[in-house]
Amino acid sequence: MEVAMNSAAYLLKFFLGEGATSDSEAFMFGDLSAAMAEVDEALSAAAASGDKEAGSAAKCIWDLWWAVGEIFHRDKNRDPNIPIPQGAVGLSNECEMALRIAKRLLGDKVNVYSKERRDSVRKLVGSLPDALKPLSVPSELKRYVLLLAHEVQVALDLYDTTGDFKLDTAFSRLQSSLFVVATSSTKPEQHKSFMSFLTQKLLPCITAVSVTLGVPQAAINDINLFAPQIGHSDQQTSAEKHQPDTRPTAPGSGTPTAQQ
Repeated sequence: MEVAMNSAAYLLKFFLGEGATSDSEAFMFGDLSAAMAEVDEALSAAAASGDKEAGSAAKCIWDLWWAVGEIFHRDKNRDPNIPIPQGAVGLSNECEMALRIAKRLLGDKVNVYSKERRDSVRKLVGSLPDALKPLSVPSELKRYVLLLAHEVQVALDLYDTTGDFKLDTAFSRLQSSLFVVATSSTKPEQHKSFMSFLTQKLLPCITAVSVTLGVPQAAINDINLFAPQIGHSDQQTSAEKHQPDTRPTAPGSGTPTAQQ
């Protein structure tokens, strides 16, 4: 079974070359910082809950943050958008052990993105502009979704280096935004069309990983149940528009309050 590259594994790859496919891989400071933030959170939370191993590792958090930014401490004028070569920064034995503990704590909290799943995500991202175009939703929302889709595309392009943690974060954000879009359009036909799009394009992105891990069943259920719920909401709204203007029934009362 494939194992996801979580944020701690990504940092071990940067510092020690662990799991690197070549010596020429380069890392972006933004990705390293995002990975370190997840490691910081995981170690701090576990230490606070009484995990003694995590408590010892948490003492290295400051040193790990320093190591992530060490190249900028050396060169104050370095552009953070310039990639950092793998192995450009050293790591103490204590910090290495802290990262290994964080890797264990993070475990399988990141989904595995097999080639099959990544292909499905690419198809989803590529078809999003056409799916959004006819929807009667705020243009700002459309732009936001397309921005998130671009982040997913970047994570896909960098997958060989950043692995699953960057892609999982970007895809989760995009998935949530698509559910927002699905509830924002007020036209039933657009609801129906967009839900069909989600079923055809988003569902394969989820089921591809369910075969590997067997964990995202809740997400699958969300999509399967979402369409009828939206349809019911539209029908209810339409029906309410045609109801007589009556006052609401008092709680516990068997009959409506008479109109004045």
